[in-house]
Amino acid sequence: QQYCREYVSRWISEYGKKVLRKRVSAHTLRHSLACFLRDEKKMSIDMIQKALNHASPTTTIQKYLHGRPTAEQIGMITPE
Repeated sequence: QQYCREYVSRWISEYGKKVLRKRVSAHTLRHSLACFLRDEKKMSIDMIQKALNHASPTTTIQKYLHGRPTAEQIGMITPE
């Protein structure tokens, strides 16, 4: 079953206010997911790009990770 994007965004906003007593948006959730995948799961940028269904890793970096990735994040070096 598909849902209208506006309906889902409104639902997220309403429940964010009601449950968390904070302003929450769909973008907030996607941003949080991107940061969780990078920081906690140590996923590479290309893996995060695929998880967020972006056409380009540049979109992922610019819109959700707000900055330049480290060499480790883009897979140039591996963590020890």
